[in-house]
Amino acid sequence: MKHYFLETSAFVKLFVKEEGTDFLIRLVENVEDTRKLVSSFVALEVRSVFRKRLESGQLTEEQARTLVDAVAGEANRIVEHPANASVIEMARYVLDRHALSTIQAIHLATALTARDILQLPEVVFVSADEQLIESARHEGLEVLNPVTIKDEDFDKASEELANEDEDEEEDEDSDEA
Repeated sequence: MKHYFLETSAFVKLFVKEEGTDFLIRLVENVEDTRKLVSSFVALEVRSVFRKRLESGQLTEEQARTLVDAVAGEANRIVEHPANASVIEMARYVLDRHALSTIQAIHLATALTARDILQLPEVVFVSADEQLIESARHEGLEVLNPVTIKDEDFDKASEELANEDEDEEEDEDSDEA
């Protein structure tokens, strides 16, 4: 069963209409909350994005407040993995292997650490950051870029999500029997 790690460049698309938003919304609506993961830094980073847009005139004060509240609500529904000592150690490892910024390394390290600690068989790293996607792929994660996904891939991914949900319901039914 796949778990989806939403990095900030993807997560923000749930709140600001951009290329890739439609796919992200479909993904979030079709995956159980317990199979969606984020770093404990994601809400803080998204808040920074909103503040920058407020300062540049792209958002009003009221819009920014509404978006911050929406992020808090969505973040409460998703599994937030803390930036603990294991994540920091993994970030050091990641930075020794990839030319990433500190926050990029923390996001990738969080996904890798969550996979290892929670013993998740499949973690899909969802990001719109090509450099980060390439590093995640190099570290053995399946990757998904909501910006570059093509219509046929979008339909296939949506079908896979629907099939996963059906399989999950069948498993629950057999557990109850």
